[in-house]
Amino acid sequence: GKTKGGTGGGLTEAEFASTLMSLSNGDGHMQALDRTSSASSSLSNGDSNIPDLPANSSPDAVLLHKKHRRLIKNRESAQLSRQRKKSHLETLEAQVQALEAERAALAQRMRELTEENERLKMKDSPDSVVAA
Repeated sequence: GKTKGGTGGGLTEAEFASTLMSLSNGDGHMQALDRTSSASSSLSNGDSNIPDLPANSSPDAVLLHKKHRRLIKNRESAQLSRQRKKSHLETLEAQVQALEAERAALAQRMRELTEENERLKMKDSPDSVVAA
């Protein structure tokens, strides 16, 4: 499908490949990428899924390649951001559960201490002493 977000005009992988392969290399010949050759799969900037362009690529092909490279980097960045957000949310949910359990335990302890305090007050109050 089309890419999400970005600045309009997003290309699908197939549209990018089709456009790139149909561009002229500047001398009237069509320049096609061979995605299986070792030369085209050598990578720059550590990107594992974007082949380098041949040295004689047209300026349009270079611009399109840069745009595609940027789109892929943006997708990867967005995915990483979503993963970090999900991880953070899971951490917060675990903290909520722990704090709710602690609150329940503290509320129970407070009830027990309040009851004990009332018993002690009754025991020590002058009204509860029976005259001998």
